[in-house]
Amino acid sequence: MPETPAPNDPAVATAVVEEEEDQLALEQRLYEESLKVLDEGQVLVGVIVAKYQDELLVDIGGKSEGILPSASFRSSSSRKNSASAINSK
Repeated sequence: MPETPAPNDPAVATAVVEEEEDQLALEQRLYEESLKVLDEGQVLVGVIVAKYQDELLVDIGGKSEGILPSASFRSSSSRKNSASAINSK
């Protein structure tokens, strides 16, 4: 049976520190990715999560959903079908 390292073993302490640093680096990267800067006029892909009167609640994967007026979408039947398909997912 392999020997269990002692709690005060420097190799164990080093492994714990490296694991904590890896976790911190991962959390930092995920945080930075969540701060994406959006440019005016940029087209994004999102999911329509709710519709109320003439507004749509859209999730683009950010911190919170956004509200868009229904009129901001094209009125072609293909666009309406796409919005309905997305909403049903």
